[in-house]
Amino acid sequence: MKIQVSASRYNPPAGDTNNTRGFASVKFQNDNGDEYMLERITIRESANGMYVSLPTVARNAKVHGSPVYDANGNPKKEFTEVLHPTNNAARAELCNAIMERWRANDREYAEFNILGDTQFEMSKINVTPYNDPSKPIVGIGSVTFGDAFKLDSIMVKDGKNGEYLDLPSYRTKKYDPETKQIVIGADGQPEIDYRDLFHPNTRDAYDKLTNAVLDSLHAKQQMQENSYTNNQQQNNYNQQSAAIPDYDPFSGFEDITPSGPSR
Repeated sequence: MKIQVSASRYNPPAGDTNNTRGFASVKFQNDNGDEYMLERITIRESANGMYVSLPTVARNAKVHGSPVYDANGNPKKEFTEVLHPTNNAARAELCNAIMERWRANDREYAEFNILGDTQFEMSKINVTPYNDPSKPIVGIGSVTFGDAFKLDSIMVKDGKNGEYLDLPSYRTKKYDPETKQIVIGADGQPEIDYRDLFHPNTRDAYDKLTNAVLDSLHAKQQMQENSYTNNQQQNNYNQQSAAIPDYDPFSGFEDITPSGPSR
């Protein structure tokens, strides 16, 4: 698997207890020319040394499908990695490449080959329809690449221009690349922007990911619709059957059994 890694060091101001020591980005590539980007990777320091922290998103914690609440009645949050390695080898080789670039303190992208001939291609897609008319969400799913990295928390939304993918993102101040300054709104406060933590870097990759997720969603929706139709037909049949009286094969026939003495 071909990847390119960029990393830089971060020195917190004196007195700052932040344990962040650097930032990194990784480009994942395959032989078909597709490219994906994972951003906001951090290098942190702990009592046991330096380590790589992959970007995460917060979501409501659940146990056996039911939400979990804290002592104040608020939903508990759990943090999950946006793109997480599915095995130890994938995690180790990715983190080693990131740490190597961090030690070099070079923001230029350097190429690495991890996991041998494994390709960063979609190997598993799982999307579940989401039915809540009060929300624009129509599906939630995940995509696994090369059986090595799993992208979670993908949402399919229905907008004014049709269905689209809403990938995991982070909140940041809006930046104008031309003026190289933070954009200030009419209220005098910085405007807010949202940026994807993981995203396709090429048009072909974007189209492939979008089409694959939407195809999976539509197939699941069709299965649900077929199941609903079959259940309705079965219910109608049962109701009609209940309305029909029991059949008596001798009903309507006159008894013509001879009444003479038996022999």
